[in-house]
Amino acid sequence: MKLKKKYFILVLLLFISIGFAVLTSNLGINGIASFTDASFDVHFENAKVEDKNIDDGSITINSGDVSITSTGTFEKPGDYIDTSFYVMNSGTMDASLNALSVSGLTTELKNYFTYTLKYDIGGSDVVRGDFLRAGQGRKINLHIEYKYDVEQLATVSNLNLTITMNYINPKKTVSDTVWNYEYTGGEQYFIVNKSGNYKLETWGAQGGGFIYEEDDYIGGYGGYSKGEINLTRNQVVYINVGGSGTLCLIQNMSGGYNGGGDCSIYPYSIATHLYASGGGATHIAKVSGLLSELESYKGTLSNDSFYSSNDIIIVSAGGGGSGYYGSIETSEIRSGLGGAGGGYIGNDDYNFNIIGDPNWINSVKPAGATQTVGGRSLYKQPPSDYVVGVDGTFGQGGGINSTRKTAACGGGGGFFGGSGNRMIGGTGGSGYIANPSLFNKIMYCYNCQSSENEEDETNIKTRSTTNVSETPTSNYAKIGDGFVRITYLGK
Repeated sequence: MKLKKKYFILVLLLFISIGFAVLTSNLGINGIASFTDASFDVHFENAKVEDKNIDDGSITINSGDVSITSTGTFEKPGDYIDTSFYVMNSGTMDASLNALSVSGLTTELKNYFTYTLKYDIGGSDVVRGDFLRAGQGRKINLHIEYKYDVEQLATVSNLNLTITMNYINPKKTVSDTVWNYEYTGGEQYFIVNKSGNYKLETWGAQGGGFIYEEDDYIGGYGGYSKGEINLTRNQVVYINVGGSGTLCLIQNMSGGYNGGGDCSIYPYSIATHLYASGGGATHIAKVSGLLSELESYKGTLSNDSFYSSNDIIIVSAGGGGSGYYGSIETSEIRSGLGGAGGGYIGNDDYNFNIIGDPNWINSVKPAGATQTVGGRSLYKQPPSDYVVGVDGTFGQGGGINSTRKTAACGGGGGFFGGSGNRMIGGTGGSGYIANPSLFNKIMYCYNCQSSENEEDETNIKTRSTTNVSETPTSNYAKIGDGFVRITYLGK
């Protein structure tokens, strides 16, 4: 390793601000309503330097802002500074991290410096949408390091790294009888203001898509689920809104939040590979956690057709990601659009298209998820010869085949997730309305299999629709991220 300079002078600055919401008495805020003398008080305290191997370094607190300034020398790659501080919610209202932004770390500086911002307990990243409950405090650790793998020192002499964290109270968006929850990338919750009947509407997220040679490879649309339920005052229900899938263009990409299957790429020089990840499911439950973490709560199997859970209230499915494979050498083309998030059954991939290899033409087509099993992935004939995708599981769409290390699309999240598939689209996840406390319940999904001919469709009632909208609309499939709407119907 060659270093042009013996040492490097660096100035670090962390500036963190709080955005306070304006509150008045008896104001309904995003599922937390009718507060008397409610207060919103989020602030920082107990900031200090935990560890460092550079000279000097100091830390101060000024009017709620945490400033960390080091005018020391980073003499070699691997030099670092670790600092910590507490974010405290001393008010009576819960807070949400509404915005998290970083500035000052230019493209050039990213070649030399790296940082992490993590919670002390659990070690998870600090992300937008994180909740800070009333009375709760969390310790946050900031690690800034001069990278080990640089071959020369940076040409700049100062780094001004600014991290802005904006906390607000969860915002109420419609009225004192309707609560809307958009995608945040984290868990949200609703505290019941008054006992009575509530209508729950959920929309799953769309799978990833792309445009190639003027053709639009649309990701599978998210499904819609609706049901009514009686809730009691001060009861808490947990909400996870699915995130939409993305295109794997130059690197592997994670699936949409809450169970969307990952997509992967493989750098073939003789082929065009375009794969997208699956969209996440949206669910409401009486217990906290991502849907894939709630398998032990899925309930008992009834008549081999559906599970009946008291804890998972309702689920709307995510759609699968789209895919395209085109070989320059053999003129083979394999492609498909992501299957839409389903009702009781997730959709297969749309426009399943294979040209060229007869082994692929005769392959077994992938299938969407059901009420009891994840989606089935594509494989050649015979089945034992070549399995190229990953089946879905409870709450999770299939994604990267780690054994064969093949490129693939992601399946949609759902009560059971859709399959991830190589060279074609991922399949859709399944929705869920079989909670025994739900009534007046139904699911809608795009061009999907209807349950109208089923003997008992009470807990799997599904209707097909061609209506889609980016704005959450009742009985419509969803474009983009998922959504939740809770409406008070009265006693």
